[in-house]
Amino acid sequence: MKHLPNHILGRQAEELIGEGQTVKMRFTGASMLPYLRPGADTVLLAPAGGRELKAGMVVFFRYNDHYIVHRIVKRRGDELYIQGDGNLTQYEKIATDEVIAVVEGVIRPGGRETSPLSACARAYWAAWLALRPIRKYILAVYRRTSGRKYR
Repeated sequence: MKHLPNHILGRQAEELIGEGQTVKMRFTGASMLPYLRPGADTVLLAPAGGRELKAGMVVFFRYNDHYIVHRIVKRRGDELYIQGDGNLTQYEKIATDEVIAVVEGVIRPGGRETSPLSACARAYWAAWLALRPIRKYILAVYRRTSGRKYR
């Protein structure tokens, strides 16, 4: 499997999405742990144009010249506050029109596809949000027991 730098792969994905195509991309990076696992999960990116962007949705956007997949945690008018599930304090603040795509599906190892918009995924996010005071401990245990190295 060939790995491309974030700015090259992201730019290519943005062009295809701009043409109205849905793009499959292997997820990298640990910022969305435990929901998305780097190197194991694939995300399905669909054009965001015309969709109502709500808290809980996972989106693809460009921030400081990096392409990122994170979750909307809050919306105030046309401003979105976005954070990776594995991030404890850091978040990005962007305008709604800066969202390139919405993650419509996640393909797990073995080919099983799930939706981040399903009732189960929404329940996961609500529980994860409620666990904010102890998330760092949960993430530490997850990283140590998963058998994978995360940076």
